[in-house]
Amino acid sequence: MHKFRRPDSERISMDELSKIYELKDGYLSRKHGVPGRGNSRKKLGRVSTTGYLWTSIRRENGKREWYSVHSLTFFLDHGYWALEIDHDDRNKLNNHTS
Repeated sequence: MHKFRRPDSERISMDELSKIYELKDGYLSRKHGVPGRGNSRKKLGRVSTTGYLWTSIRRENGKREWYSVHSLTFFLDHGYWALEIDHDDRNKLNNHTS
């Protein structure tokens, strides 16, 4: 396991995540009516120093947690957290599901 990886039991649940985000045309987007920084995938988060897109989520318990957009996209698409995600096109900002 990656040393920075949270156990799946501590991560956001599918029910909680589905209230905030949805997959539209293969991209992660914020649902309409949910407070945040817009609904466009271009405004979804921040690019880290490693080149990946990250977004913060305020959990139901009030705490804010950071997640990589590609992990959230994978989780919504497949229903489980991946141990590792490979970007086939080598574009770290391309979080489109196949």
